[in-house]
Amino acid sequence: YDADANPLNMAQRLVNVSSMDYVSTGYPVIGGFSILGNSPKTILIRADGPTLASYGSASPLADPVLMLYKGQTVIASNTGWSTPTTVNTAYPGATAAAISAAIASSGAFSLPSGSQDSAILVTLPPGTYTAQITSASSGNGQVMVEIYELPNGN
Repeated sequence: YDADANPLNMAQRLVNVSSMDYVSTGYPVIGGFSILGNSPKTILIRADGPTLASYGSASPLADPVLMLYKGQTVIASNTGWSTPTTVNTAYPGATAAAISAAIASSGAFSLPSGSQDSAILVTLPPGTYTAQITSASSGNGQVMVEIYELPNGN
């Protein structure tokens, strides 16, 4: 949590949640989250696979595919964080530079340029969302799903 020294004067917010799990054929890793209130929030979602090897993972997922759902509708998707694409025009894909800046401002560890780790940077209205991670090649391996709420203005 982002805890202010005087919590009665300032709203507290969840800054980051993450979990590591194992993707295998037919068994994706899923992370859900909700945005409350009346204002949209800028969210960074990551599916760290290949970069986990540099943190000691013996079996990282080589090619994570990250898909973001609102209900059953895919609103964003990414394979290879530095090559974002737009899946749904209501939620345009952020540039690699914007994703890099968001990673830096969130406090997350950096991702190597050109890696197959996946990331989505998107501004979302209040609602419930689901991030799902699978493998582009139907492979198996460890993956970490991370969800960051970015400070206003990022």
